[in-house]
Amino acid sequence: MYSSNITITSSYPKQILLIDFPTEAGEYESDALLLDFVSKLSTFLSANATAFNITTAWAADKPDTPPVAELLNTTYPLLISKEQTKLVRDPWYAEYAAAHDGRLPFVDPAPLARWAYGDNSSATIEEAVANKTEFMAWFNSSVLVPDAETCSSSLLLYIGSTEADVDYRNEYLEAPTVPYGFSTSRVSVFSEAPDMVVPSKFVPSLVGVMAC
Repeated sequence: MYSSNITITSSYPKQILLIDFPTEAGEYESDALLLDFVSKLSTFLSANATAFNITTAWAADKPDTPPVAELLNTTYPLLISKEQTKLVRDPWYAEYAAAHDGRLPFVDPAPLARWAYGDNSSATIEEAVANKTEFMAWFNSSVLVPDAETCSSSLLLYIGSTEADVDYRNEYLEAPTVPYGFSTSRVSVFSEAPDMVVPSKFVPSLVGVMAC
């Protein structure tokens, strides 16, 4: 599927950018695991690892534009809500209603909240795409710059799961809301750069529910 768009290389970036990584082993047991992973990766690549703040970098490079968190605050919910309603919800509702005497199907509360936001927002898909495109152009020219030899000028690492967070299955979750905001996990979505999960190690946690 992607064979025409993949370049295989044996060279690696010599720069590692770290977002919100600990600087020393501290309160959380995961701190030491993360630092050990960065140390081993840096050694393997013969690379330098430095802290990176995407908000600060954006402000320094684009002082005349809104802060990145403000620019992209509604971009993600606008894109997913307005595109989904047009491409999925509306034709699905019409087809279901035609087959079931005009009734509508049951829908999970999460997409309902998002679709309602899109229905009631006066912003357009074009505006959301313009903001996404502006971020993508900056990110791919200033942060992870394409490189013919190493694929990318740097590797960017961020922590997918925050320290010491445990979600138990026997606890009620909060009601779904509109996914406003900008976070590191959306960098790949907005920039169209590849993103991958690398599990390092595991930290034990106390389980309050036992199977029987």
